[in-house]
Amino acid sequence: TSSPPAPIRPASWRLVAVLLVLCLVPRAWRAVQLDVPCPDGTFYIQVAALLEQGDYAAAFKLMPANTYPAVLALLHGSGLDYPLAGKLWGVALGTLTVLPIFGWLRRQTGQRVALISSLLYASHPTFIEWCPELVRDGTFWFLAAMTLYCAFRAVTEVRILFYLLTGLTL
Repeated sequence: TSSPPAPIRPASWRLVAVLLVLCLVPRAWRAVQLDVPCPDGTFYIQVAALLEQGDYAAAFKLMPANTYPAVLALLHGSGLDYPLAGKLWGVALGTLTVLPIFGWLRRQTGQRVALISSLLYASHPTFIEWCPELVRDGTFWFLAAMTLYCAFRAVTEVRILFYLLTGLTL
């Protein structure tokens, strides 16, 4: 039998807030610079429009089971135009991705490695460039990071909630 792992101290809210700001600022700046959706973005707009029109067969024929066009359709239905909805969603999820990265690595390796990894994510040019684009990359990165975080907690803490969240995010 092994002893249970030492409890993880809560992260400083100031540190988490700084990480979020360091992720948000360059992604928001990039979003302001974008004025035309990329070619893939027009495809996602087309699928989202089909979903909004209720033509699910045509939408799923173009793109089977993907959450991104559904999110675009929901945001568009709330009054945003598609490019703005895609930018806001991408910047939000691209920023929030740092939370599961930091949480997972802090629990697995310690705060120093988690902080360095989070700073690398926050400043990585490709992640900054693609987050505000009208593509599903930001959604994928967020869900992938959440899957790692939830799976690690499920296995180390043996909590059913994290097993369920792992399945949901996966």
